[in-house]
Amino acid sequence: MRSRAPSGLLSGSGSGLPNRSVGTRSPVEGLAFSLRQRSAGLAAGSRSWQHDYVRCKPEHLFGATEHWVTKTDKVQVSDLERTIVDGLKQSEYCGGFTEVAKGFWMRRDDIDPGKLVDYSLRLDVGVVIRRLGFLLETFEVDAPRALERLQEKITATYAILDPLLPDEGKFTARWRLRLNVEPDELVSIVRT
Repeated sequence: MRSRAPSGLLSGSGSGLPNRSVGTRSPVEGLAFSLRQRSAGLAAGSRSWQHDYVRCKPEHLFGATEHWVTKTDKVQVSDLERTIVDGLKQSEYCGGFTEVAKGFWMRRDDIDPGKLVDYSLRLDVGVVIRRLGFLLETFEVDAPRALERLQEKITATYAILDPLLPDEGKFTARWRLRLNVEPDELVSIVRT
């Protein structure tokens, strides 16, 4: 058994959505998070899975599980909740917020809302906290304490909901987001 994952490497977001059956994008391309700058390449043991690297802080490398790539090679990939949080942080790498919402909806019964909140608060990135709160409320997840914990961390600044769409739409004060995708539209997208 060899681990091909260099120290500090965590596969997630764009790679995690299809690999975790949390989205509709092709699993042929994705992201890998690393402590140092690297060039794009093929995943260990793969002839077709192309990925790019994104640098991150050492304290942001958490929420990983081992995944076998071949009979003798394994890598660390993000767990389900970390994959969602990564998608909320950098949704431009996984098809936008609507793709993250679809993935969340598809796997909603397998996701631990408390773990999602723990991860988002540990990451301590305002846009993640905002988007997660909005996502949980939009899909009516029964987690009132989780929503309270997120609300406690909201600051006065606003962020855009989906960075891949135009910066337009109404503002929601509750989550300090500019809604360039309406909640009703999100619900209809995930249910089709």
